[in-house]
Amino acid sequence: MSNLPSLANVLSALYASQRSSSSTLYALVQHVVDAGPSITFPILTPIRYLVTAFDNGIQDALCEFNVLLRLGMDPIEHGPLEPNECIQKSSYIQLRKHYIHARDELIPAIETNLTKIEPLLITELHGSYELELFLRFIKKIPWFSSARIDLLDNIPTIFSSLRSSLRAVLVCFEYVEHHAHNFLTCFLDVDWANRQRGRTDLLWCLQGTPESLIRLNWGLCTYTKMPGYLLPAPGFERLAEELAYLWLQNKAIFFFVIRVWFNVTTSLHEESLS
Repeated sequence: MSNLPSLANVLSALYASQRSSSSTLYALVQHVVDAGPSITFPILTPIRYLVTAFDNGIQDALCEFNVLLRLGMDPIEHGPLEPNECIQKSSYIQLRKHYIHARDELIPAIETNLTKIEPLLITELHGSYELELFLRFIKKIPWFSSARIDLLDNIPTIFSSLRSSLRAVLVCFEYVEHHAHNFLTCFLDVDWANRQRGRTDLLWCLQGTPESLIRLNWGLCTYTKMPGYLLPAPGFERLAEELAYLWLQNKAIFFFVIRVWFNVTTSLHEESLS
């Protein structure tokens, strides 16, 4: 892809767009719970879990990107090491699978669901003609308000904002996939790696990228509040200490443990939803 935005800009836009979509959906759910009739909340159940699956896929992809970068840096920093080409390729393949799944399945499903539930939600919030007329009358009285009417009037804007934010996240996801492919191409070029060996400026940039990915990934985890997200489990701080020690001792084992742990966590999460 020509004119590819810088990875720093892509990650920044990804965070902002995901934060926007997550906050919009969370606010919608909270307003429906607070202001809507009880039968309204179940309408939002499918979209909650679709967006959850979309965000979890992004988190998984960022983890794979981090693995690819960490392994690709080693030959440049330390010289020839044991071949890790298969692991790097596997990480990229998994990242691309998450992107394709989001592009071809999740986003179309989200778009379809939003189109379906918007009129249903509006109908339920309208209620009877007499009730809506009364609530709108109350709202015009000074010092009075109607959260239900406010939500009803803002539904088109809320859904439009949600669609735009999710599309922006997908565009950023596509750029991440392209950057990962470019990194993989360079790392697998032995001549390129040999020429770059010992370059402190390149290593400085490369070392900062995985750190940015980790901050972004955990930023997405801690910000999201919808059901079904993969949140840090109890005892996570102790686990982080153990993984840091393992990283210093043997990086190959570290990445193997990370992948197994993440796959097990994802499987348990999927079972809990089934």
